[in-house]
Amino acid sequence: MRRKILVNGTLWAGFTSVFTPRVLFAEADPTFENPLTSIDTLPEFINALLDIVIQIAIPVIVIFIIYSGFLFVTARGDTTQLQKARTTFIAVIIGAAIILGAKVLAAGIQGTIEAL
Repeated sequence: MRRKILVNGTLWAGFTSVFTPRVLFAEADPTFENPLTSIDTLPEFINALLDIVIQIAIPVIVIFIIYSGFLFVTARGDTTQLQKARTTFIAVIIGAAIILGAKVLAAGIQGTIEAL
């Protein structure tokens, strides 16, 4: 118990000695540049945001599809485990359809608004 406290205290002391001076003595930059320089309108922002969400979501979707396959393999005929695997797989597919369909939905709404 005492060693754990000493290690945590040592880590905390090291963390604060490294990061505290950077926070306390940071100089304020009076100019703030827009990180979204190429985005001028709300539809462009939504499309850029959806692109980022999709880039993050696709690997997560793949991992959860693999996980649901793992659940199917490890079920070995157990009906409750098979039901859990089916539920997981269906939830992943529905989530993927919602995330990937958001881009199509946003494009459809943007086209409708521009047509008006």
